Amino acid sequence: MNPSEKVLEISKEFMEDSRYVKINEKVLDKNCNVLKKQTITILDNISKYPDTLNDYQCVLYELFASSINYCYWYGRCNIRPSWGGASLMYKLLDEAVIETSKWNGFLTKNFIETFSKKLMIYRFPLIEERINHLEEIYDNKNWVWLFSKELCEDRDGDVQKYLSKLIEQFSGFAQDIFLKRAQLFFMQLNRNLGFFQDSINTLTIAADYQLPKVLRNMGIIEYNQQLFKIIDNEIPIPKHSRMECEIRSATILSCDMICKKIDCNSNELDLLLWLKGQEVIKEPFHLTLTTDY
Repeated sequence: MNPSEKVLEISKEFMEDSRYVKINEKVLDKNCNVLKKQTITILDNISKYPDTLNDYQCVLYELFASSINYCYWYGRCNIRPSWGGASLMYKLLDEAVIETSKWNGFLTKNFIETFSKKLMIYRFPLIEERINHLEEIYDNKNWVWLFSKELCEDRDGDVQKYLSKLIEQFSGFAQDIFLKRAQLFFMQLNRNLGFFQDSINTLTIAADYQLPKVLRNMGIIEYNQQLFKIIDNEIPIPKHSRMECEIRSATILSCDMICKKIDCNSNELDLLLWLKGQEVIKEPFHLTLTTDY
């Protein structure tokens, strides 16, 4: 059983006797035709890596970004110093790359320190964990160099092989039982560089906070009254709690159903739902202080 199959298995176990979240399969079926039309050109509407980077450097760039791409709020979704988010994080990453180019690449202490200081200046939440994750990559720089080189040479290889390698090497990626950031790393390489065309469909959806908000808005997943009140009143949900795990499990399983019904892969559906989450959707997302997403 590969890592993504284990994620599906865990999700099914959580939803077998779910208390807080349900999947409405009738509503899911009704939405499939609309979603199928919207996924056709979705991958044409994404940003690319900086033009100055070669493929090997792009892999390193995304590895650093994916290692710290999580949790941008303090208690409420709109409490964000300088309105920090993924866009600002990537902007600061670009700046750090430019400023440390004279040190010949990302795998240097100077780069880690420069990038970390920028994140601290903008008061990113969970900053200590973010710096630890960046330093974990630097501490394994020889392995990272070989791993990135192998990815570029085997761009049509089995994504599950490399997913296994990633989570075996880095606790920062492995700690999430649903492997959100680890799988998203490979999705990003597929979107931007075309890696893993033949196996990208083996990944599950990247279960974060935006996707369940969209699925709830569509009526595909439903919360019981207790969870409904908690989310709508912006009360944080503890990480690894049953509520949080059911939200993420329902997201993964419902999206797996959708992918099979409309014949698309999780990478395409993940991007489509995430972009829809940026639209004006009145439902708030669940708040969980976590490094998983």
